[in-house]
Amino acid sequence: MKKTALILTTALAMTPYLLAEETIIPKEKTSSEYSLYTEGSSFYSALGYSYISADIYESETGNAYTLIAGYTINDYVSIEGRYSKTFGDLEIEGGEKKDKLIQNGALYIKPNYEISEGINIYGLIGYGEVVMANTSGDGFQWGLGMSYKVSPNVHIFIDYTDLYDGTLDNVDLRPGYNVDTQVNATTFGVTYYY
Repeated sequence: MKKTALILTTALAMTPYLLAEETIIPKEKTSSEYSLYTEGSSFYSALGYSYISADIYESETGNAYTLIAGYTINDYVSIEGRYSKTFGDLEIEGGEKKDKLIQNGALYIKPNYEISEGINIYGLIGYGEVVMANTSGDGFQWGLGMSYKVSPNVHIFIDYTDLYDGTLDNVDLRPGYNVDTQVNATTFGVTYYY
């Protein structure tokens, strides 16, 4: 219940930014070259590499791909969906390999702010589900990141996302085997604005 209240409070707090064009320190713009996004580029997609860290059995790490689709509402707010999935084995602390899979699907509100020409910082606030160890956990997710405008349509980005922090129930299909875990990802990728 606390997580639902937190998500609703966050969404309500973001409402003015979603509806307004110039709500955070309006800038004088003499041409479209000063806008972070290309005119008419409301939709975007991205492909990224993620390094996922989880504490399920011990400290596991793995490589993942991340697919992103989003819609830019204005220069300050976007809505973004993400899907990540590990590939290859997870590496357990101490060098052991384990054939396990971690997946995450999430929907975020993404507040953005241009700190310098072509350099953008952003947050990710949303809800998602992590699937791992034959069980799943869902809830509030958050992240912080930075992007750089390489060309009018192409940006590169790096971000950190806290995917899950809580208790997983019935891990590995064993009733009553509950594990406190934390899962996070660091992602580097390329975004294309249409």
